[in-house]
Amino acid sequence: MHSIKSFVESEWGSQSSGTKSFVCPECSSERSGSNQNRRCLRVTFEPEAAVWFCHNCEEKGQINMNSQDLDVKPERVIRSAPNFSPASEVANATMFDEVFSARSIDPDRIPAEVIDSILLSDDVYYSSLGGKGKSVGFSYADGAIKWRSTEGKAYTQTGVCRSLFPNVPLKDMAVLVEGEFDAVALRSCGYDAYSVPAGANLGKATDPPLFLAPVLKALSEDKIDVVLAVDSDEKGKVFQQRLLQFLGRRRVGVIDWSKYGVKDANECLETHGESGIKNAFQEVENILYEGIVRARSVATTISDIRIGGFKGGAKIGIPSIDKLMTVCSDQISVVTGVPGSGKSEFIDFALVSLAMKEDWKFAIFSAENPIEIHAGKLIEKYAGKPLFEGNVMGEEDLEDAAGWLDEHFFFLDPSSSHTIESILQRTAILVENEGVNGLVIDPFNYTDVALETDAINTMLTRLHAFAKQYHIHIWIVAHPQKMYRGEGGKLPTPGGMDISGSAAWFAKADFGITVSRDDNGDTFVVVWKVRFKWLGETGSAHLRYDPICGRYSDGISVDDIANSLDAIAKSIDGGEEYEEKETSDLFDI
Repeated sequence: MHSIKSFVESEWGSQSSGTKSFVCPECSSERSGSNQNRRCLRVTFEPEAAVWFCHNCEEKGQINMNSQDLDVKPERVIRSAPNFSPASEVANATMFDEVFSARSIDPDRIPAEVIDSILLSDDVYYSSLGGKGKSVGFSYADGAIKWRSTEGKAYTQTGVCRSLFPNVPLKDMAVLVEGEFDAVALRSCGYDAYSVPAGANLGKATDPPLFLAPVLKALSEDKIDVVLAVDSDEKGKVFQQRLLQFLGRRRVGVIDWSKYGVKDANECLETHGESGIKNAFQEVENILYEGIVRARSVATTISDIRIGGFKGGAKIGIPSIDKLMTVCSDQISVVTGVPGSGKSEFIDFALVSLAMKEDWKFAIFSAENPIEIHAGKLIEKYAGKPLFEGNVMGEEDLEDAAGWLDEHFFFLDPSSSHTIESILQRTAILVENEGVNGLVIDPFNYTDVALETDAINTMLTRLHAFAKQYHIHIWIVAHPQKMYRGEGGKLPTPGGMDISGSAAWFAKADFGITVSRDDNGDTFVVVWKVRFKWLGETGSAHLRYDPICGRYSDGISVDDIANSLDAIAKSIDGGEEYEEKETSDLFDI
């Protein structure tokens, strides 16, 4: 902006070389309170140029010592522009070969038209080096040059770059990248790549930057396709979205370098070779219809369902529970119950069973149990023996159980962070690196989410998206609102609409589960919501709980006993036969 330029010009004669911080004359007056005095403007004074960037308004620019519009102070020593030679004239120079070979770029495969835009010099001054260094320069169409030291990461430039590098006419494709070396790397592999002039920095511009003008024109005339192959870091992702706002999505594709474990094009070439680059371009994702699924894309899946039906989820291993619910990825189970009802115990048993039967792995955020206590409970469920009393497990059993637990369970330390985003970030790491299949948040009120409708709804929406993105199952424990004892002094069994804070608990759950416990210590599991009927059904199950090792088994309900007695009576009266095995199994004989 003009005011910043004027300010930098006024400071020119009084400042020594180096980077200085100032109050921005453009935006600081508009900031509130003490922020008006924050030094958000950074200016680097060099012998040949002054470069600025404001971290608040994001305005940037440069003035040159050789610019005719700059009134240089007479006492200022003016350094001459560096001497350089076009690389095309010294294409076999050792420095040229070394610079690009060090980045796995074959110098002999760099097109001649690109070499014409590359300069070599040993006369470029860098303030960070405190002197001159051997350099490779990238010449832009507007006459500006970006210089990079061949030793270290020193950087400077002559002029202000506003075009694309290299200065080569657009053809059938324009691959946009963030750096000159990325562009040269792709050019050496046969792709028409162009580097944007200022990396991922677009400031707060609402109009397309100048470097996009030829690209937009060619797109409007249907002459080219565009591929965005910018860096895969967070700044690169934001930059990509900004470019899409200007370019639109028609005839535009993207490459996500993170899919290949790298940050950018040059790193892909270094890591995976030219074959890696080709694979990336073969898998270019056209984003015109991003988020839109055509029916023909799921035709095969529909055919498979027609033949084989819907697949049920993983079973816990208790027949009465497996009838009501099975567990699959991409879903959320909401578990509730009054305090002391055994919610956590039931979930822990389910996790151990799935780990043993299906080899599943879990991330656990459990704020109410110290990690060592929780680990001990899981070990008891795995071994089927207690740690401390009765028929305790031996050292060999303990060692085996501890090793198994270490492979299947990962505890998210609540003292480290209790925010939902932190929980999900850590879980994402475990999914990608350890193959985790499920996440438990027990209970949700230990997180940073407010106990109010909008906050809970937002959280559940976020969890749903996360479960689908990473293909895991999420269990979240939520306490009911205060329950009042009825006749006989018994608390009612809470359902999905009784959970504190929001009706979203019922609406957003794929499975809704209530766990309760009677005076005899028997456990009752009520499934009050099942989103997909092939995964289970609503109903209840009566379970026995073994307090010694924390395992569950099928209990005997009043209806079960009545039905069994009816079957026995019929057989005695010569009526309908019954299978002795089923009756024996029922009574656990």
